[in-house]
Amino acid sequence: MESHEETGEENTNLKDVSGATEEVKNELRNPDPPKEFTSENFKIVINNVNRYASVKDIKKFLVNKGLDPVKIKRPYGNFAFVGFRNTEAREQALKVLNTNLKFKGQEISANYAKPAEDPLAEIRKRKLEESDGPAPKRHLLDQSIPAWKLLANKVTPMWEMPYEMQLKKKQQAQRQKLLKICRQFARPLPRWAEEGRKAHNGLYFPLDEIRPSPVIDGYRNKCEFTIGYSTDGTDKKLCVGHLLGCYKDGELEVIGTEKLKNIPQQTNMIRKEFETILEKSSLPVYDKVSRKGVWRYLLVRNTSSGEALAQLSGDFTDVEPQVKEKEITRIKVSLELAKINGLKLTSFLVQHNPSRSGVANDLDPAEVLIGEETITETMNGLQFRISPAAFFQVNTAGAAGMISLIKSLCAEILDKAILLDICCGTGTIGISLADAVNKVIGVDICVEAIQDAAFNANLNGLTNTTFMAGKAQDTIQRILDGLPADEASSIVGILDPPRDGLHKSVIHCIRRHEALKYLIYISCSLGGASQNFVDLCRNESKKFKGNPFILKKSVPLDLFPHTDHCENILIFERP
Repeated sequence: MESHEETGEENTNLKDVSGATEEVKNELRNPDPPKEFTSENFKIVINNVNRYASVKDIKKFLVNKGLDPVKIKRPYGNFAFVGFRNTEAREQALKVLNTNLKFKGQEISANYAKPAEDPLAEIRKRKLEESDGPAPKRHLLDQSIPAWKLLANKVTPMWEMPYEMQLKKKQQAQRQKLLKICRQFARPLPRWAEEGRKAHNGLYFPLDEIRPSPVIDGYRNKCEFTIGYSTDGTDKKLCVGHLLGCYKDGELEVIGTEKLKNIPQQTNMIRKEFETILEKSSLPVYDKVSRKGVWRYLLVRNTSSGEALAQLSGDFTDVEPQVKEKEITRIKVSLELAKINGLKLTSFLVQHNPSRSGVANDLDPAEVLIGEETITETMNGLQFRISPAAFFQVNTAGAAGMISLIKSLCAEILDKAILLDICCGTGTIGISLADAVNKVIGVDICVEAIQDAAFNANLNGLTNTTFMAGKAQDTIQRILDGLPADEASSIVGILDPPRDGLHKSVIHCIRRHEALKYLIYISCSLGGASQNFVDLCRNESKKFKGNPFILKKSVPLDLFPHTDHCENILIFERP
């Protein structure tokens, strides 16, 4: 019997699709895969899904049935789309799901589904139909503005402002974001918040003046570039730089970064050298539409002492080993010659990256061709080993100032304390504060990061640091339970989490352990982490056990000149 995929017939065995948009209904018909876009080629639709079932519920159900879903889409209605890695995985899913199974009390079934059209191809097609010829370049952007200026406006939107004006705008923005967070607090407000609102013009706590960055231009010590093409009239030229637009808007033009104020001259020289070398490459640039080609990204990291690491990423899946070896050797020789002629490059690595998302797989380690796989940064007299993927603040001088500021602001609470560095990464903050506290205990879920942290502590001859791998909520419990009584009375937590803040389970854990009296929260996105702040301070309840914290102070500091981003140190205290 022929499948709907093979015949291209419309699937007439669908359940109720009431409430679905036309776009979603279209995905339920004609499951012929597109010729170029392949990310959804192996998609099915599950019918009669319980309306209250979440993506997480569906994934858990499928995994329990021995299936391996790659992507789950849950539009409005009683169905869900699920994508798989290949035809075999999809056929297995159809076989398993069409056996009168029940999910959350409802019998489900499954059919083939049409892959969504590639957004770039769709936009190109539409623009071509609307015009008499090929779609104009940068069709969604103002063509009267030079490309470099469009890029500067996108990446560094404050680049034309005097720095004093940038700081003023960031101060205002931080205040507005904090006011919004205050409005999220549950009523009735705690007494400290009521009193603070009157004293601080609507805020529940004092907001300090923003601290400026000690370096305004060329401060980024890590830059990630896309390898693609820029357009000059009708000519295409290989370019290593930043995307001018975004894929979903149909914009794939890459623009050089030599005029961006936040990128160091050394980095731009390395970027430009790779551009020259790759122009002569026998291997093609990776095409995001056809998903064919090789060269994809260039990562450049540098240090305040002038060391620089470059990692070139490519998809070598369809490249013969001898062809790859010959080309990599050519690039290495070219770089060695460029170094003789003055290029400051310490390390060069190449990584195979076949991922459609662009995120490299840990199973594909980089090959070191020049120098070592790491470089060493010095900050406040301490040394830190930095690998290509390691997290390190992008503004080294600004980060050094932030550490000094924390020592100054929190000298009293840090003195003789146990510092619990939550989400410690490679240990930068904990190691930098080790001389101000009695002991540092770092926690991170990433084993590699913990290994780097331990290495960095040994590199600096520290004897009062310990780093542990594991989930924060579980590891914190184990640490606090194991502390002697005399140490358990003076614990200070410090954390520098991702933009969206900590998982709520970690916040619950912090709330429950009342020995943790102080919390220093470093946030690069007040909006993303706002729920953390509210939950730390909300009144005790069945859901939120443990005495709440008081938000004592907010101190913004600028680590990202010319952009609209800002770092903020928030100090919490538990009475």
